[in-house]
Amino acid sequence: MAQDDATVGFVLPVFESAQNVGCPVDVYAISSSNSDPVVAPAGLNAAVDDGTGNGNQIVKPTDTSVHQAVTFFVRVSATDGLAYRYMGPYTLEVGCLATSVSFTDDPSFDTSIAMYVGEPVTGSYTYLEPSSSQTYCTIQTNIIMNRDGTTHNPVMVSPCTPDPCTVFDLVDTINPDTFYFKIQSNYQNL
Repeated sequence: MAQDDATVGFVLPVFESAQNVGCPVDVYAISSSNSDPVVAPAGLNAAVDDGTGNGNQIVKPTDTSVHQAVTFFVRVSATDGLAYRYMGPYTLEVGCLATSVSFTDDPSFDTSIAMYVGEPVTGSYTYLEPSSSQTYCTIQTNIIMNRDGTTHNPVMVSPCTPDPCTVFDLVDTINPDTFYFKIQSNYQNL
């Protein structure tokens, strides 16, 4: 699925009736259930021709800026409407959802850095952000966390701005110490 207003959508499978020549499937109704009456699900427009000239139908979200997953059924019938069948369920996922995005650590990601007492504190640690399987799902913030998942007290690492911060400064390198932390990357809508 592409992520721009013109092409975001779910291309419906091609449906054929047993008597496709005399009674072709040509009515597609989007419904929130697989029984009558047809009730359009919130967040989806009606199925329309996809514009490719091959007769495919596409279901588009009403708002491509809303991160959502919408499950729906398709009631297919012939023009006369006497014979019909519900197909589905289908799910249209729009945006950055945990079910449709995966993340990969940068191969050069450093998990341990040794420093000497008295070294400069500026730019002490550079975080190489993970990549997203969906290029439009971008990191909004990177937050230093304790290993147990609690918020890190900025005693050792200075707060970092602007977001998404990737270069962290130490508070000092005067005292010998070892400290452990995690970085939580927060993606849009995740």
